[in-house]
Amino acid sequence: METVETKRIKVNIGGVIFSGTLNNTKTAAAIFQAIPFQSRGEVWGQEIYCYVPVKLENEMPVSEVKIGDIAYWPEGHALCFFSV
Repeated sequence: METVETKRIKVNIGGVIFSGTLNNTKTAAAIFQAIPFQSRGEVWGQEIYCYVPVKLENEMPVSEVKIGDIAYWPEGHALCFFSV
């Protein structure tokens, strides 16, 4: 039986704390290994994103997200928090 390690993160963007769990992918593992890092949070549409020191291809693309999802945006090398 394979053990799956839970990767929980907390991100402080402008004093607002976002917390979540990263899934079991190579992308999530790379982001988790890069922690801690500092980045500037930005708002775009209905998401908050911050640049991460990780440059990877799109591993598990999805066409729809919901409030509370965390996703990696490979074109912008950013971690996106879908909040509204």
